[in-house]
Formats: sequence, structure tokens, C-alpha cells
Amino acid sequence: MAFSRAARLAGVVFGVVPLAFILFMSSGYLAAKADARLLDVEGQAGTLLEQILSSVRVVQSFAAESFLVKKYDAYLDQLQRLGKWRSVVRGLELSISYCILNLTYSVACKWLYCDMLGVAHSKYSLVRKPINCAGQPRSWINRVPTIDVRGNKGEKLWDSQTGEKVNASIEVRNLTFSYPSRPDHKTLDDVSFVLEAGKVTALVGASGSGKSTIASLLLRYYDPLPAQGGKSSGGIFLAKRDIRDLNLPWLRSQIGIIAQDPQLFTASIFENVAYGLSGTPWELPTSESEPNYQERLADAKIRVEYALKQAQAWDFVCKLPEGMDTRIKGGRTGVLSGGQRQRIAAARALVRKPRILLLDEGTSALDAETEQRMMAAVHEEQAQSGMTTM
Repeated sequence: MAFSRAARLAGVVFGVVPLAFILFMSSGYLAAKADARLLDVEGQAGTLLEQILSSVRVVQSFAAESFLVKKYDAYLDQLQRLGKWRSVVRGLELSISYCILNLTYSVACKWLYCDMLGVAHSKYSLVRKPINCAGQPRSWINRVPTIDVRGNKGEKLWDSQTGEKVNASIEVRNLTFSYPSRPDHKTLDDVSFVLEAGKVTALVGASGSGKSTIASLLLRYYDPLPAQGGKSSGGIFLAKRDIRDLNLPWLRSQIGIIAQDPQLFTASIFENVAYGLSGTPWELPTSESEPNYQERLADAKIRVEYALKQAQAWDFVCKLPEGMDTRIKGGRTGVLSGGQRQRIAAARALVRKPRILLLDEGTSALDAETEQRMMAAVHEEQAQSGMTTM
């Protein structure tokens, strides 16, 4: 019927159908292969990003921003390469499609010309909408943060690479603080005390009395700056220097924290502990192209193994199917028990050789014997490095 109604148009269509079929099958196979790899890498990147955002306190505590940005960038580089390949395949598919369409349309362009103009005009409004919507997010992105976590300003009191003992005494002076979400409620009211360098100091109080708040202020999640009505004032001093005058990445690299409810990442046990090296001179390399990759990786494995032994985690890690390379689920749940997760978090804090160690009920899930052995390792580390513990 096609040849009887429009012989020229039918001849054009049927002449290219066999070739188009072969090309479509080939490009479809390549596209499916590229899509599978693309979705896999995209899933890994999305999982990492979701865990970074849900574990932002952990990331900040261990000064892991730069390390995790590099790791996320590596995923994006893979996606870019795969995307380019997928674009070539997609371009081939579209070229075939439009070749057939244009051959067909060339016969009937007289009738289609006005319709194509209408389609182009309708797409113009779709382009304008995202351009108009881009203004508000840009203003959020350009907002200057109160605490600049990526800035390089501020003083560094000592070299992190030296193993010498330092005076890491901490003074909390006339500290009054209210959270931004509750400006009328004083979480801390004119609090003053001193954490002596190289010793253990315990803060004891009822739930909600501000113990964790002091740890948050020491890590500079917040600053005790005067707010409306003068609700926040005072300061925290490290070695007699106001911590607001210190380099923030350096300050956080000096602190290790073990929380009551530790947040781990979907990664191997080795990687979870090695995240504690972020911001230190022994930071785990993210790419094989980095200088001295093998030497740095071997050094990191030695440090991670020693930290796992300090945290009383080495015995159960060795019994896992792949040892340190066993992959665990992120978040606050998974195959590991609460006590095991707490010991992994303890190893993550100890591996960075911190000058200051914060235990926010960090041994609550451990039995008495394990807790005693771990605290003995902490005291030994204290004697060697002069670590201050709260």
C-alpha cells in the first residue's frame, strides 16, 4: 500500500530500514553495557554522598572534608568518562534516528516546516524555567559561612608530624551558650574549668546538662559568639590560645572523638578506620596516581592494625571473612554489634594519634573487661604522647 500511495517516500524508508536495524542493534548493546557501569558508579557516588551528609559531624570531627571530596571527585571522574562514552553511543542512536527522519521529512518538509517551528517554540519555555530557578540556589552557595571549614587562616600551635609531648591544656572560661534553634534557653551558663594537659578529666552531669555541647564547641561545630540578647559569651582556650584564632582543619586534626552512637560508612573496616587519618600527615591516598601510593597505603595499614589492637577490636576483625577488608554497612546499624561498632570508632579516633581525646560515653556499649583493656591502651598512649583526655 505504501508504494501505491507514495512510492518515492516508501522507497526511501525501505531502503534504509535494514541498515538502521543493524546499527540500532549494535548501538543498543553498547548503550546497555555503558548504562550498567554508569548506574553502578552512580550508585556508589550517591551512597557516599548520602553518608557524608548524614554523618556531617563525623566528617567535621576528623577533618575529612578534603579527603572525602577527593574520593567523591574520583567517582565523578569515572562518571564523566563513562558519560562521554555513553554520549557517543547515544549520539550514534540519535544520528541514525534523525537520518531516517530527515530522509523521510525531506520528502514532506513542505507540510512539516510549520510543525517543527511550533515544537522548537514549545521547548524554549523549558529552557527558560531552569535558568530562572538558578538564582536562589546560587545565593545560598555564595553565602559566607559563620565558621569557614575550608579556610586556611589561623595559627597552628605545633607540628603534627613531631611525636614530642606538647602542652595541650584546655581552659573553658566563663562560657555561656545557647543553640541557634533555642536562643532563649541557656545550655551552658557561665561555665569555667580547666582540663589539665596529659591527664584524664571526667565531666559528670545529668542528661541535657551540656556535656556534649562542650565537646561540640571544642570541635567548633558552633562558636560561643554573642547572639541576640547576649545569650552566648566566653571562650575555650587551647594552650592559652583562643580556639577561634586557630586554623580550623589543624585544630580538628588534633582531636579524636569516640561517640556513644558511632556513625560508620559503607566501606571496608580498613577504610572506616583510615578515615581517622584525614587531615593528618598520614592521610590515606585516594588514587593510585598519587606519589608513593604503595608506601603510603602500606603505612596506613600498619597504623590501622595498631589502632584496632589498641581499641580491642583486632581479635574480632581477624575472625571476619576478609579481615580488615570486610565491607560493612554504614549508618548506625549493620552486621556489627553496638560494642563492635564502638570499638571500630575508637580505632578511628586513636589512629590519628590525637593530642586531645574526647569520649562522649564512648565505652557505653562495651563490657567491663573490654572497657578496662581499652582504657589501659588509652592511658599508655597518654604516657607516650601527653594526650589530654575528656
